[in-house]
Amino acid sequence: MTPPTIITPFNYNAGINYESWTMGRTTMSIPDDLTFITGYFSLIKTFHDMAVGTTAIEIDPTQQQVISFITANTGQPVQLIMGTNNSALAQGGYGTPWSAGLMTSSSYTDQWVDVMINAFGSTQAMLSSLACICLGNEVDANGPPSSDSNFIDYYTVWIPAAFNNLSASLNKNGLGSIPVTSIIANYPLGSPSSNLVATSVSEYIIANWSSLWNQNTPFVFFNQYTPDNGQSTDFSAVSSYFTQVQQILGSSCQVFVGETGYSSEFNTPGENNQATVISDLFSWLEAEQQADNGINTPLCVFQAFDCPAMPPGQQQFGLFLDNTTGYSVKTGISIPGWVNTPLQP
Repeated sequence: MTPPTIITPFNYNAGINYESWTMGRTTMSIPDDLTFITGYFSLIKTFHDMAVGTTAIEIDPTQQQVISFITANTGQPVQLIMGTNNSALAQGGYGTPWSAGLMTSSSYTDQWVDVMINAFGSTQAMLSSLACICLGNEVDANGPPSSDSNFIDYYTVWIPAAFNNLSASLNKNGLGSIPVTSIIANYPLGSPSSNLVATSVSEYIIANWSSLWNQNTPFVFFNQYTPDNGQSTDFSAVSSYFTQVQQILGSSCQVFVGETGYSSEFNTPGENNQATVISDLFSWLEAEQQADNGINTPLCVFQAFDCPAMPPGQQQFGLFLDNTTGYSVKTGISIPGWVNTPLQP
């Protein structure tokens, strides 16, 4: 599905999404979570950067715990793919008017970088541990709708401004080699006009990709789940989707996978559907490795732990359990050893 040789900034072939907010988990320790997770995955993808509910520019406390764990880790190096809050791109919604996101201000991105350097402890620590920054999550599903007067500004002005400002602020602080990209929920396989945010944002990132990022090879993250609103066990439909997106983008951009997985809420009686889908997911990646010198499309599984406070259908994506008896991998799920094996330089 990919160009002949996959170029990746990551040290591992697969990672996992980690929700640092409690999201309904009754007992939770971020350091303990990560100690267990990193026995299986050393590429961690998160969703939160800055604190919410305050006008101060300060890091989200749970993200600070994630960063502190990674920078203090003395074992195998752990890499972080850090997503920003969607408010970096657009503010509003939920009944309030839409307005430009926080990162449309270069003053804000300058301060953001200062906060992050402090969070990691130094510029060098940030360079060593932060593999990539994703502007927002599923930006084509989380901004102004097409009926809003700000819709065109969202993808033609606000997102490009945030991308440019963050890139410039990183560069000014000796962090210009850290790639900046984004995450798309539904890239259209048909007419580009059917999802203007997805196509326009992808095109902008490709056209403005820094030569310092990932050996001058652009990538964007795309998400996809199995058919029937995630209830089908047909993972081939997912891999086919990513193949088709790659064919559309051609050699201009690599398709990386930000999220895919299966919720055990949809397990049918007597069947472990989640284990089936996760097994097929890893088999797909293993087939790619055989075709490309041990490297596959970088993919982050969704997700580490169940989130009971999420809406129905999104509550039991976790690969791992955390209960009174301790941590464990869910019954039937097998995580291959290559997932946590560093790629050869």
